[in-house]
Amino acid sequence: MTDRPLLEQVLEAWRVNSAINLKLVSAIPQKGFDCVPLASRGRTVAKQLADMQKVHSGWLKYNGARLSRDARPLHRNLKLDRHRLAAAFRASATTVETFLLERLKSGKRIKFFQGKPIRWMCYLIAHDSHHRGQIALTLKQNGMRLPDKVALGGHLVFLVRRKLLKLDTCYHPRMAGPCAGRGLFLETSMTPFPCCDGWPTRRSFLKATAAFATGFSGVSVLAQPAASAASPDKSDTIVGPKKGFTPEIGTLTSMMTFTRSQVLMSTKGLSTEQLDFLLDAKANRIGALLMHLAAVETFYQLNTFDGVKWGSWPDSVKQKWDVPGGLDEPARKAIQGNNLDYYLNVLKETRDKTLAELRKRDDRWLMAVDKDWGWGPTNNYCKWFHVAEHESNHNGQIKLIKGRLPGAKPAPE
Repeated sequence: MTDRPLLEQVLEAWRVNSAINLKLVSAIPQKGFDCVPLASRGRTVAKQLADMQKVHSGWLKYNGARLSRDARPLHRNLKLDRHRLAAAFRASATTVETFLLERLKSGKRIKFFQGKPIRWMCYLIAHDSHHRGQIALTLKQNGMRLPDKVALGGHLVFLVRRKLLKLDTCYHPRMAGPCAGRGLFLETSMTPFPCCDGWPTRRSFLKATAAFATGFSGVSVLAQPAASAASPDKSDTIVGPKKGFTPEIGTLTSMMTFTRSQVLMSTKGLSTEQLDFLLDAKANRIGALLMHLAAVETFYQLNTFDGVKWGSWPDSVKQKWDVPGGLDEPARKAIQGNNLDYYLNVLKETRDKTLAELRKRDDRWLMAVDKDWGWGPTNNYCKWFHVAEHESNHNGQIKLIKGRLPGAKPAPE
């Protein structure tokens, strides 16, 4: 792989992520910007979006980048309308892309993230998916589901064909979250990390981000600073090849491991009562969301390891996994009364099977394309990369619900 194609893949992943945020802003109903989650002590949708943009600006400023007027953080007293938010997203996204390009070409380190610009970008992507899940849930609770072109099956879904987006260039941001006024731009519950969803299908977003992920473990072809001495096998926060797997599969599993660690952190110590807490009549319980993660992973196992056509599951699989896979009312009725260990054991058993199967396969299998896939030709890398960022999306919802548990202490979202 030559330098320029890989560099273009990285930048294209950022442009896709940026276009997703801009389309989200354009799709939110006007009154939706003032919505807060039910029983909330938290921020409105508009303030969440402004905070996301603030993270871009914060990290850029912290690393010495020059910010245009529109790229600067939105002042808390400003009226946060659609036009102002979109303009800020465009400006900060352009600056992030320029900064990435300069650092990747020159090999200059950045502050934190072991000095690696791509690792920083991965963090921005994951954190943004986390907050999109919260925004979608907030709108749903307030009776304002996003249009079908943006939300399908409860997930944010975007198409990034530029013609449909009516964009000549896609310069709009994915966001992360700074701790304002503390010098370090990291949310306490988040760590630097790599990464559902993409209009009217997820195809283009997943294909572009999977292309980025595919090139990630081979990023040494660009001018990069020397790697840390830490072993990738001894840290959940180092993305890269892992012992026992071929290089690209190892890199994929490192992403999956990190996203899972964030879910485990979010649910640590929750009681059965808290896992069964129902925020409102349309919400999902945290326990049901954990079972949903296991269900989706099981479906991808059947499809990619066993060659089963999507949805054509054996009756035994349908009986066990269709309810958690679909969530909503059937899951609200059926999935409750279990302690945390029950859900964690299900997740572990499911993940252990995934890892055992991945150890049997190589990078050629990972790149194999399914030409009949629902949203268009898609390889196994893309499918399993989707499993990873799907968890990040639902972890955002889990954290939002957790913050509204009876007696919960106010916490940043």
